Amino acid sequence: MVPSGSRGAELTKPYGDAPGERGLELIKDADLDRIIRAARQKGFQVNTHAIGDRAVRRVLDAYQRGGVTSRERFRVEHASIVADNDLPRFTQRGVIASIQPVFVGEYSRWAEDRVGASRVHWVLRTHDLLNAGVILAAGTDYPASDSGSPIDTLYCAVTRRGADGNPVKGWYSDQRIDVDQALRMMTLGPAYAAFQEKDLGELTVGRYADFTVVSANPYTVPVQALRTLAVRLTVVAGHVTFDGGDHQAAARP
Repeated sequence: MVPSGSRGAELTKPYGDAPGERGLELIKDADLDRIIRAARQKGFQVNTHAIGDRAVRRVLDAYQRGGVTSRERFRVEHASIVADNDLPRFTQRGVIASIQPVFVGEYSRWAEDRVGASRVHWVLRTHDLLNAGVILAAGTDYPASDSGSPIDTLYCAVTRRGADGNPVKGWYSDQRIDVDQALRMMTLGPAYAAFQEKDLGELTVGRYADFTVVSANPYTVPVQALRTLAVRLTVVAGHVTFDGGDHQAAARP
């Protein structure tokens, strides 16, 4: 299902700026049920792209009809517009919301025109999803998004500004989350979503030595300065894959 900026996201009610349009239905319920049934029989995880509120609801309905359980860790990719009544449905079946905080930049530019004032608070509701107990896995969706930088992902999630720093006051700033929450949904969340939480997501004995060293401590720098962080070193499975030097300076808080 394509981004709502193109009015392709499937909505329950028509678009605010196009009363005759409700978006695109790219798969029928019966076909989705068939795919879910076949995947479960073979032990495959299902990750379904859904952006509009009707698309998200249809996916959750399909997972419910299929008897999906939390141990299967099925996902809704993007989950960009989620109605109030559907928030608890994620937790009921352990469905993961795979989100991209950097979209706050472009959503702030046109989302209210597209869906109207009564629904715009359903868009990219990160804080609400966390409060509802939904497991979040954050990524960039680059090159479809404004930025492919994880630094920008962190900055956007914490400030509700786009990668370019706008809007200055943040877009629906009640949906901000703190640095710790953002880092967890960028690390532990994706590891869990990929069934790799025993190997990735945290630095502990027995896990892969995958980590990134940045130029300052994200927990202590002013939140507005998060996007100025620079990557100094990356290590994948114990092997240095990027070395920018100045590691001692990077390690100091």
